[in-house]
Amino acid sequence: ASYMAVLHLTGYLWPVYLTSSIPLELQQVYWIGLVIALQASSFFGAQGLSSWTKRWREKGRAKTHNETLRRVLISFCLIAAVPVFYFSYMTSKGLDTFWTLILAIVPIKLAYGVIGPVFETLINNHIPDTHAGERATVLSLASLISSLLVVVIALPTGGSSGEKSPIGWAIPAGILFFTTLVGNYFLRKF
Repeated sequence: ASYMAVLHLTGYLWPVYLTSSIPLELQQVYWIGLVIALQASSFFGAQGLSSWTKRWREKGRAKTHNETLRRVLISFCLIAAVPVFYFSYMTSKGLDTFWTLILAIVPIKLAYGVIGPVFETLINNHIPDTHAGERATVLSLASLISSLLVVVIALPTGGSSGEKSPIGWAIPAGILFFTTLVGNYFLRKF
């Protein structure tokens, strides 16, 4: 849920930042290039996950499969959170550029192709088929929490101006970082 909050908030706010910090004559080229890069990174994340899971299935090791999926989930959550912290810091110091924006949001979209399927696979692997209703409840609850997080932290994340909005992106990134560490602790127990 915290990853989806980061994804949604940065997805809503990067165009605001781009239009307020990039000269008008460069915005169209940068905008098109960034949209293509974001879509390609999601595609490559999903393709990478697909090839990894094919190898795990062929080896037939379900326990290793779940442990590896947990590690992939935690890794990609951190891969999505840490660059946003860096971009927020660089923006607060006035050292942000278009390239630091790319370094912050491309990993988030790369993780988008991985985190959703891995999360749902782990839920499916941990909850048996006899409790399918509970599985749907867990997935619905994650969606609800994600939506609530977006609503609650949208205003502080937006910042006082479009140029300074990435400073507030540290809030959802911090929540993602914290929930990743807590989630890793609990996933290791099961």
